[in-house]
Amino acid sequence: MHPIRTRILVGALAASAVLVSAIGKADDDLSQLKEQLHELDQKIRILQRQQELDKEAAAEKVKETPTVSTGKDGFWLRSADNDYQIRIGGVIQADARVYPSKTTPTSATDSFVMRKVRPVLEGVFLQNIGFRLMPDFGNGTTVLQDAYVELMLDKAFNIRAGKFKAPFGLERLQQDVDTEFVERGLPTNLSPNRDTGIQLGGSVLASTLYYQVGVLNGVADNSTTDGDTNDEKDLVARIFAEPFRNGDSWLSGLGIGIAYAHGVQTGTATSSNLATYKTVGQENFFVFNTGAFADGERTKLAPQFYYYNGPFGLLGEYVDSRQVVTRATNQKRDFDSKAWQLNGFWVLTGEDASFRNPTPRRPYAGSNPGMGALELVTRYGVQTINESAFVGTAATRLANPNVSVREARGAGIGINWYFNRNFKVQLNYDQTEFDGGGPGGTDMQTEKTVFTRVQANF
Repeated sequence: MHPIRTRILVGALAASAVLVSAIGKADDDLSQLKEQLHELDQKIRILQRQQELDKEAAAEKVKETPTVSTGKDGFWLRSADNDYQIRIGGVIQADARVYPSKTTPTSATDSFVMRKVRPVLEGVFLQNIGFRLMPDFGNGTTVLQDAYVELMLDKAFNIRAGKFKAPFGLERLQQDVDTEFVERGLPTNLSPNRDTGIQLGGSVLASTLYYQVGVLNGVADNSTTDGDTNDEKDLVARIFAEPFRNGDSWLSGLGIGIAYAHGVQTGTATSSNLATYKTVGQENFFVFNTGAFADGERTKLAPQFYYYNGPFGLLGEYVDSRQVVTRATNQKRDFDSKAWQLNGFWVLTGEDASFRNPTPRRPYAGSNPGMGALELVTRYGVQTINESAFVGTAATRLANPNVSVREARGAGIGINWYFNRNFKVQLNYDQTEFDGGGPGGTDMQTEKTVFTRVQANF
């Protein structure tokens, strides 16, 4: 073979070997690269899945993490889905009482009074099961005011069980922090306070008609107790309408209603289960004689209304209460007392008057202090005791005409300063005149009072 051809052949064979070797190495590199890409893809998938799991865990944590908030309505603790909510609030009322004339019914002493000291715990479970717990440490005593649970099935159908305000007196049903006067008026003497039982209530007709029907233990007038004195129960019912509330009529602020209560109240010569009636100055003007006690049917009827239009408002109510009473001599007698009042309100700074405190347009605040809202209030009320209470001898009559009055007439005026939703100051002057109640058939001396209140609520 020609040497040149031989060299060419050898070179070609060598090149082929090198090429085959390079191709094999490239195949190995490609295989390794594919394997690395596969491993990288797996790692990316794992990271993506881990991110998805982290997001799902974070979302679940958000669902389970409660939220805490504070504001003008108190301190709230809520679950993320709002199925569980608890509010912590309270009210403090620090009063000063001055009696300019020392000829008041009992020559009352000027004093400072912690009228109400009430922590409030309330909440909602599963969006329709509510509760409220409110003790009171005011007036130097400890009283359980509210303790109830409520099944809120629908706006038109709610069931409440426990201790709560009986659905009767209009001013009594006003929240304690919202009353325009330091002390409620004379019709509240004849209205039950808090009672224990069960109540059905709600609103219908686009929230223009409210109703409440309760079966309760029954308490003495203007009182609150936790027990009962007999097996009978009181039926208390109230209906209240705001027929024009959903329109723009000048009557949109009108509310009118009526309440009714019936039951059987009993007592003993040593535990009367009867009330002592007080003036707005919180002094006694009617006291049953020793040995008199509740002994039969009691019926109450109370028409009531309010009207608010811009900064002006009116509130009026009438209560007729009839109770069978026995003196120790076993002579039963119908005891009848009636009371009414008319209250007027004018928010001088122009905010809307309402059944609740007005909301100041320029509230007082640390960062932007405004003047708040000013409100002028006035009222007139009368309570009458039927003459049958004073009939008979000293041994048989229900009340002593030389100690208890036949009629009390109270007039008052005041001014309220609402710094904001949580703080207000009140100043009232009230004067109550009487028929009877003095020695020898004379009239009890006129009561004059100046009451002030500093209130904080949240």
